[in-house]
Amino acid sequence: MKYVVIDARDGDVWTSEHDNLEDAIADAKQRWYHLTADEKDESNFYILESQNPDEEAEDHLDGDTVWEPWEEGDERRLDRMPYDHGFYVNGNYELCHATGYEVFIDGEWWNEYIDSEGNSQYGR
Repeated sequence: MKYVVIDARDGDVWTSEHDNLEDAIADAKQRWYHLTADEKDESNFYILESQNPDEEAEDHLDGDTVWEPWEEGDERRLDRMPYDHGFYVNGNYELCHATGYEVFIDGEWWNEYIDSEGNSQYGR
């Protein structure tokens, strides 16, 4: 089993391979720390557990994501402003305005919207 640190942004992909997860996480955390805030916003950064350790194989980068640097509540700018989205707020359906950010909640990225009371709503 190989662990591959992947940083994909601006059409470029950087990878680093490790034989164990602990070394891969240490390398990933070091590289993540040195990225600027803008680079972090633009990056698709994670560790993949490769199902095929043969680097020449077509399915070498197939596998499950086993680590991501984001923590609950992290946010990043979206490339494009999404359309406003309807939510039920206090029992009433209303159109909420997109903020242009997405927030990391329960292991997924969700678009952030603001309702008429100034509270955040999350959806896609």
